[in-house]
Amino acid sequence: MRIDLACDQVTKAFSIPEDEALQGTYLNDIRFSPDGRTGYITDSGTWGAIIIVVDLKSGASFRAFDGHASTQMERT
Repeated sequence: MRIDLACDQVTKAFSIPEDEALQGTYLNDIRFSPDGRTGYITDSGTWGAIIIVVDLKSGASFRAFDGHASTQMERT
């Protein structure tokens, strides 16, 4: 959600689609690009560490690094 603190009002709400926020997803942190156009949300749920990238203007999003070896626990 985007909240305008000057007037204490929600100015925009974002939804993450079910095919991106999978069962077992744990969205726990967000960072913003320097230009404020993109949000990066960590998903440290059961699928390993994933980044959900959100275009803050359009609300479009996608999963990045899904299943990539660098985001998975070592099995040794």
